[in-house]
Amino acid sequence: MRGMRVCLYLYDLCDELEIPRKGSHKIRKTFATQLVTSGMPINTARELLGHESEITTLRNYCFDRNGSRETEQLLDSI
Repeated sequence: MRGMRVCLYLYDLCDELEIPRKGSHKIRKTFATQLVTSGMPINTARELLGHESEITTLRNYCFDRNGSRETEQLLDSI
């Protein structure tokens, strides 16, 4: 599948599940966030996502669900 076909396929799946439409980037961000917030070690999540650095995973793909203080502590510990 290529670009627009992937998007259309994802939109169809969202419609079928009766959830708001999401593109591949949003789904990737949600997946990364779920990995980290479920307790998966950040290095394992980084590997699954194909990132070279844990910082990339945390800063660009993980939404802050716990509070900015906890996120800052996690980033400082790397």
